[in-house]
Amino acid sequence: MAEPHRKAREDGRAGAVEELLAAAGLLRRRATEATNGPWWRPLDTRHKDIVLAPLPDGERGTWTDGVDPATGLRESCVVVKVPTWSTGRHSRSRSGRDLEYIALMDPEVGQGVAALLELAASEAQGDFDNDPKMTEKDLAERYAGPLTVAHLLLGDNRRTMP
Repeated sequence: MAEPHRKAREDGRAGAVEELLAAAGLLRRRATEATNGPWWRPLDTRHKDIVLAPLPDGERGTWTDGVDPATGLRESCVVVKVPTWSTGRHSRSRSGRDLEYIALMDPEVGQGVAALLELAASEAQGDFDNDPKMTEKDLAERYAGPLTVAHLLLGDNRRTMP
């Protein structure tokens, strides 16, 4: 019989493991639903207000097959565009840095972070299963980094929930 202070779920999973897996699932779902990466921010003066990605397969772009005939490369699509003021100028005071960060955190990165959360969940479950004295508090301390990421992904009310 499980000790009460261990707080194991009926299926034997620790609460920290559940949280890590839930965050990984949310991140994978969002990454799968987003435009494929890699994302990038063009630094030319004409496109300072956007983040681009390759046009997803199966989507029609400017050309029927989605390939630019001039370059032979897959067309790009806009992933994020900064709002433009009525004067025609862009709100650039922070947007450039924000766009660079958004481009860095494309869905491929999200899939990688999800894999790290799943690995942490697997290791935490192993620790919980193999050490009868391991408590939820011990897991929270040992896996503080991954659990912080999970809390941020799952617990911020400003985010759009699944």
